[in-house]
Amino acid sequence: MSGPSRRNFARVRAHLHRGERPSAIDHAVNAVRADIPPPPASLDERVLGPIRADCAAHTRHVRGRRIRRTGLWMMIAASMALVLLVIKPALPPPAPEGEQALASVPLTSDCGTTAEPARVRSGRRESGSTRERLVVAGPWGDSEADAFETVLKRFSEKTGIPVLYAYRTREIDKVLRHRLTRFCAPDVALLPQPGLLRELAAEGHLEQIDPATRRLVMHNQGSFWRKEGSVKEDLYGVWFKAANKSTLWYSRRLMDSVGAGAPATWSQLQRTATKLHDNDIAPFSVAGADGWTLTDWFENIYLRSAGKERYDDLTDHRIPWTHQTVRGALRRMSEMLRRDRLPGGRRAALMKTKFEASVDQVFATRPAAAMVYEGDFVASQIDAEHADDAGVVPFPAIAGSEPSVVVGGDVAALMTPNPDGQRLVRFLASVEAARLWARSGGISPNRRLEPEAYRDATTRGLAEALVKTEIKRFDLSDLQPPAFGTSADQGMRKILKDLLRGDIDVDGAARQLEAAADRSR
Repeated sequence: MSGPSRRNFARVRAHLHRGERPSAIDHAVNAVRADIPPPPASLDERVLGPIRADCAAHTRHVRGRRIRRTGLWMMIAASMALVLLVIKPALPPPAPEGEQALASVPLTSDCGTTAEPARVRSGRRESGSTRERLVVAGPWGDSEADAFETVLKRFSEKTGIPVLYAYRTREIDKVLRHRLTRFCAPDVALLPQPGLLRELAAEGHLEQIDPATRRLVMHNQGSFWRKEGSVKEDLYGVWFKAANKSTLWYSRRLMDSVGAGAPATWSQLQRTATKLHDNDIAPFSVAGADGWTLTDWFENIYLRSAGKERYDDLTDHRIPWTHQTVRGALRRMSEMLRRDRLPGGRRAALMKTKFEASVDQVFATRPAAAMVYEGDFVASQIDAEHADDAGVVPFPAIAGSEPSVVVGGDVAALMTPNPDGQRLVRFLASVEAARLWARSGGISPNRRLEPEAYRDATTRGLAEALVKTEIKRFDLSDLQPPAFGTSADQGMRKILKDLLRGDIDVDGAARQLEAAADRSR
């Protein structure tokens, strides 16, 4: 047992002798329990069996006379109670059966996700909860939700802890903040932005990851991911999902019909777009109604045109958004996504087309466009009947730029001090959880995961690019305060939409971005 655990163990013993309140004992017990491995299931019998036998023999020896409880017997009883109090809860209870292990509901802001709210004291939830299930909030629906539920079911089977998955596919940050004001935060939340993680941690809404999980993360995840899950070197999040957001997807059939190959450079992409347009085929489908796709376009253009140092400078606002490199990236983006290159024109693309629809416009029996830019998760949106038509290449290089990857993902954070939440986050950092996720089509940041776990060669290659590409940077908008980087009706998303719609020009967009960035800090 480590030094801190020995000290906590001594505190538990002192609390027991003084007869202090259960909450004080619980706090010290949880601190010890977090730092020790689970004991064998036979512990009860191995510890208590000899004591029962000795007690029985002693009872027979005195033949019914009243036994005086000596100090020695009190010490033995208290010590055995202490051992079981600290260690026995680590044993998994009987595994839930069938659907009882997992339930799934939409995440609402009115605290209706759970049957009973958590107990509240001084604005914070106590470590004990009246909830019957561990509440986990996540941003995934459809196929990704199915994949994550497979992971949660395995956790329930291993631990006996039933889980409620509450999903919110858009603006989960706003819903979580509503729930925080009502003192009914989920136990664990999968957050889609490091910027949100840092804000919630700075405001005191997150619990630090415990030592046992930190050690597992050190072993299974690289420094890139540990840094993005930390705030001032304290670990607050464990990355579960990774995304390669530097992929351009295309219809092989439409490209072949005009004699165009897969574009490897920006110049080739321009020529391909022109050739498609000349043959009455819209080059690009753009999910402008989901503004995050527009920020992703900008980030890839900026990383490849301005370079990694400038990307870092802009991320940390060491250079203004009116800088010439920013204006150059905005100009390239506006010229590539011209009105006549989008199905239905810019207004339809920017006001009506969501991400799922943008993929359907390219991979369909009667496609409306030839290419769609987005991350590796495009693959999960392509119907099986059109899978053979799907080609994918890295986002094109600009002016001879080196290979680079814009990275996204979702990070598991603890919003309550529930020990079961710590256990879930630790499981999400494991190779077993990563393997289940990969087999369902997702990409994991777990560097110990074997490549064979990925279900197809395309996903395997995109996952390997996250590991092998030296120049990789996290999604710039996700690193910003949410009001600037990820809000649907202000900041980057709105300004880029206004630019492409023609409401403002490049210089106007740069000035508005700078002003919005200043306001958010």
